[in-house]
Amino acid sequence: MKEETESRELWWVALAAFAAVLAALAWSMRHGALLLYGDAEAHLHIARRVFDSQRPRFSQLGTVWLPLPHILLLPFVNVDSWWRSGLAGAFPSMVETILAAVGLFKLARRWMGVSAATFVLALFILNPNVLYVSTTALTEPLFLAEIVWSVVLLLDWCDALAENNKRAHKLMWLLIAVLVAAVYTRYDGWVLGFVIWLLLANELWKRSEFFQLRFIATSVVLAAAPLLWLIYNSVLYKDPLDFLRGQYSAAAIEARTSHGLIPPHPGWHNPWQSLLFYGKDVQMVAGEGHWGAWLFWLALAGALWFCIKRGEKPGARWALLLWLPLPFYCYSVAYGSVPIFLPVWWPHNFYNTRYGLELMPAIALGAGFCGEFLLRTIHRKWPRYEFATAAVLMVLAALNTWQLCAHEPIVLGEGRRNTEMRGTYEHEIASRLKLLHEMRPDAMVLMETSSYPGVITQAGMVYKQTINESDLDLYDAALKNPSAHAVVAISFTGDDVEAAVKRDPAFKPVWKFDATWQPTATIYVTDTYLKSSVGEGINR
Repeated sequence: MKEETESRELWWVALAAFAAVLAALAWSMRHGALLLYGDAEAHLHIARRVFDSQRPRFSQLGTVWLPLPHILLLPFVNVDSWWRSGLAGAFPSMVETILAAVGLFKLARRWMGVSAATFVLALFILNPNVLYVSTTALTEPLFLAEIVWSVVLLLDWCDALAENNKRAHKLMWLLIAVLVAAVYTRYDGWVLGFVIWLLLANELWKRSEFFQLRFIATSVVLAAAPLLWLIYNSVLYKDPLDFLRGQYSAAAIEARTSHGLIPPHPGWHNPWQSLLFYGKDVQMVAGEGHWGAWLFWLALAGALWFCIKRGEKPGARWALLLWLPLPFYCYSVAYGSVPIFLPVWWPHNFYNTRYGLELMPAIALGAGFCGEFLLRTIHRKWPRYEFATAAVLMVLAALNTWQLCAHEPIVLGEGRRNTEMRGTYEHEIASRLKLLHEMRPDAMVLMETSSYPGVITQAGMVYKQTINESDLDLYDAALKNPSAHAVVAISFTGDDVEAAVKRDPAFKPVWKFDATWQPTATIYVTDTYLKSSVGEGINR
């Protein structure tokens, strides 16, 4: 009976979450918000080029960004209209957000009544920042589902182990599968996988089961995940740590954009300041103004109170795993070349604000602990007010949503400003490229596509009509002799294409594009192209 009730509740949660993300998708489509983030465009670009490129193969998944989000996008980017509009990214993200909501409710119901668990669900699934990213190709929805379900499965495994239930073996394999997925989603997943493996090992060691074949096998599978990524980078990019120190790594990007400034961003080599920035980011994602700060501190207090009260049970301590992004991002901001800019603090800008989303399950669950404590107190002393108290909690969750929407959710705000800075610039380049493509559809274009993938989609082209950095050996050959491989080239200040075409006398610049905070872009065509009847159309 208990299992039937739980199953029925989870189906209702999934239905409610589906309605919420569907409404968010309708809003994003209506307001053209699916591709506000350059990173969302880039994820679609990486997935698409696996089969749409000069060298179609899985090595097109590239380096730096981990491969699972792009693999999940493959069936959707294959539909041309979905790829160009950004709708391809919404489908997997919506499912992932629903899974995260269901897992979080299941986790809450482990320790809470229906009212408090519903409050947890509302804080999470009605958060406009969560709903917005659920309509994009960003990787946060997938990782949210993974971190929540890793904790759910860990707790279920612990229960089964204590009961000597055979389900423990199946649950361990399911948990390892989720952790492997997390390892291939975000680098936070590497830390999550290691920490949970330590917890598994500790429990089995206490039961003298550490050296069992099943645990050794699952440990090998989990350890193989990051090792295979290192091998992949070593084989294709000649450096196992290319994602850390290659030309597209966070460190390299910071070196190019900081122009030698020390410190390059707030929190650089300063863990305390990094903690302040990430904590403030989480507060702004969770709620508007002072309410966001209150929600953060109440959630932290609720989580700590619960762990102290239920500290004798491992499950109470393991709920703190949801707070793992807090130390991870404090370290990343301080020492990992991962800046976070907030509009309320210097330099009064938006950058990487969506990282605060990763603490939303912890915030919602921690606030739920406070709500459960309040409801139990009311039930014990003034039982007739229990329903009214539950209603007040739901009203508070609804007011939080309303306030965030009224003042523009910070993650959506960053996306809009992202588009404001690069949108017109990218569109102007694409319109000129489209003109060249329409005059000569077979013209091969040499360019780096990773920085501005929207240029290709807006020009009505596909990646097979370009030679770009993901083509590796072909791209290197084209850089050595550009006019032998392409008749059109697009360069951005300081990139490899600019240096290559300037060495090749066959290429002549025809258009230049400048915009604030963007590199100068130049479109080149060859002499033979200019002398042709097509080229005369350019001159006119």
